[in-house]
Amino acid sequence: MGNPKEILIVCEGNTCRSPMAKVVLEQRIKSEELEKQFKIDSAAYGEPSGASSHPNARQAIKELYGIDLLERHTPKKLTKTMTDEADLIIVMEDYMKANLPANKVIAFGIPDPWGSDKEGYKACAAAIKQSFENIWPQVYEVVSLVQKTKAQLPTVSRKGVVAEFLKKHGMQPRITADWVYREILKIAEEVNFGRGEHSKTVTRLMLNMYRDMKDIGFISDAPDKGKLAEIAGLSHDIGVYKEKRGEGPHHVVGWQLLKEGLWNEGLSSDRKNLLAIVMYAVFYHRDHIPDGRLKPLNGIPLEDYSTAAELVSLLRVADGLDYGWSKGSPDVLEKVAMVRTPAGVECRLFPRKNKEVKSMALHAYGKREVFEATFGELSFWLSGSAKSWVSLV
Repeated sequence: MGNPKEILIVCEGNTCRSPMAKVVLEQRIKSEELEKQFKIDSAAYGEPSGASSHPNARQAIKELYGIDLLERHTPKKLTKTMTDEADLIIVMEDYMKANLPANKVIAFGIPDPWGSDKEGYKACAAAIKQSFENIWPQVYEVVSLVQKTKAQLPTVSRKGVVAEFLKKHGMQPRITADWVYREILKIAEEVNFGRGEHSKTVTRLMLNMYRDMKDIGFISDAPDKGKLAEIAGLSHDIGVYKEKRGEGPHHVVGWQLLKEGLWNEGLSSDRKNLLAIVMYAVFYHRDHIPDGRLKPLNGIPLEDYSTAAELVSLLRVADGLDYGWSKGSPDVLEKVAMVRTPAGVECRLFPRKNKEVKSMALHAYGKREVFEATFGELSFWLSGSAKSWVSLV
């Protein structure tokens, strides 16, 4: 009978749609007694969004088949080897066809149920099951399909399903920063993140501050905000190489680089909203901003002003705290601690052994305008024992 034909199913995070689809297809194949002829697998187009399948996905499959068939599912990332070995690739949304071989791909057009209730996941599972019924002849004849040179396989339209999700379950299609992260870092890595180790240190300090600010209640927890902070830190100096070529200040040419390389590429509104936050962070990470307000960037609307202001605030301070890069001594801070005070926030500095941090803190304090407009007064305390912190201001 020969080797089994491999079918690969792809969604964004491999915790909801693709594992459910894998089970649905396996059960359909089993009903036709074709188990030996097919091998089914699933993977994440972006980064795996959990350590197991989503509880609501497990429940939807359990109700559909009477058994928890996703109990042992472990999400994994899509690899080139997987796409090369697959005879047929089924993706949940049309954008996931990018960089995949066109003669192997079918797109279902089913949105991410992330954020919906159990009924939303059940509706998603039902839509997946119906989609497989619609393309069953193609699946059954997978051998002849993939032999057609550059054959354009169909997109299975499920627009009605999207409308039903929104109407019945209050579902909002998942907004993920993973794609924005990957695409911006492709640009950033080409220029060594702008200033290499400096950008990585700023990112470390920024995420340190972000976690503390979240813990003390100055930053609300929200999906992807931490990921956006990481992107902003790593990419904030990507315009440096253009600045060195005399094309303008690096914060100006940096956001323009993102506009030219990504913004103008016909992105969805969700992705543009996330990208805009990073672009504002890149532009506003330096220069004096007297009133602490982020002014509109030309042609880049900002829907989530509060998140942008928070990330700009942390980025400006973290950038100042790694001021040592200009003196040949980067990464001198072991950590920072953000502490709530009646007036606002204390930033306590913990330098590595025998390192002077006063000039760095003063430099960061010069970038406090956006921070104080967002979070309240910022004060720095130099490292010392619990009873001997020395105020810088």
